[in-house]
Amino acid sequence: MSEFPEDQWQFGEFRLDARRKILRHGEATVYMPLKEIEVLCMLVRNRGELVTKGELLEGVWEDSFVGDSNLSRHIYLLRNTLKTFGADDGLIENVPRRGYRFTGDVRAVEPDEIFVEKRTQTRTRIELPDENRRVRVSRRRVGAYVALALIFASATGFFGYNIFGPKNRRR
Repeated sequence: MSEFPEDQWQFGEFRLDARRKILRHGEATVYMPLKEIEVLCMLVRNRGELVTKGELLEGVWEDSFVGDSNLSRHIYLLRNTLKTFGADDGLIENVPRRGYRFTGDVRAVEPDEIFVEKRTQTRTRIELPDENRRVRVSRRRVGAYVALALIFASATGFFGYNIFGPKNRRR
């Protein structure tokens, strides 16, 4: 048995940290969805051996029901991501109607002593008005509201008188 746990592997220029779910290519972090990283972790853990579709679906999507097409899509995206960084096309072998096999040369590596991650922190400050504080409304605004109310009342009276006034009543 090795001196360190097998949760970090290296294949080619890639380094996979299965515990933290991080894939790095050289010094750069490869950003990909969590499910793709989990699929890669299962394949690398079982390197050289067939991992059935059922095992992958149960291991990665244990609490939800997904079909083979979802798994195929994640394998496709995983292959494209690895290919983008110059990996060999044949790292993930498709075994028709059965599953997948990781064929790359994988070796367990010692966990990093120092791991640097870029993180950001944001703060949101919400200020609520004091309940005892009076809301100030400008005199112009109050005057405008009063003028609008008078215009509305006058228009209503004028049109109401012309429509329902004494001239228009039936006798």
